[in-house]
Amino acid sequence: RASTAVADGDGARVGAPATAPSLPTVLSALDRTLESFSHAFATNLERAHGALAASESATLASTRSCAAHAEALRIECDRAARVSARARDDVRAIAGTLEALEQRLEEAKRARASAAVLESVVDAYVARRT
Repeated sequence: RASTAVADGDGARVGAPATAPSLPTVLSALDRTLESFSHAFATNLERAHGALAASESATLASTRSCAAHAEALRIECDRAARVSARARDDVRAIAGTLEALEQRLEEAKRARASAAVLESVVDAYVARRT
């Protein structure tokens, strides 16, 4: 038996000794406590499951969004690569045209020089004949 008597300021015992609670009372209190803990645990578990589901949903949405952005970037990069390839082809074509024009210009200069030489030969021939 436990005592619930309390000592007063002079050390004298006040109150009568208390009897210990019975085993069924203790078991009943433990049962209620376990039920309360079980209920709290189940509630917290449900909340955790809900938070996890929301997190999974948000992660899935974020992953889909990232995938969509990645696809858009891939498409844009492909387009930029095609534009760049066309621009390179255009630059090569322009360079080829410039080379051909330079060759024609050199040919024209040679033809003009040849024409000038031929003209002076003709002039000299005509001058000798007259």
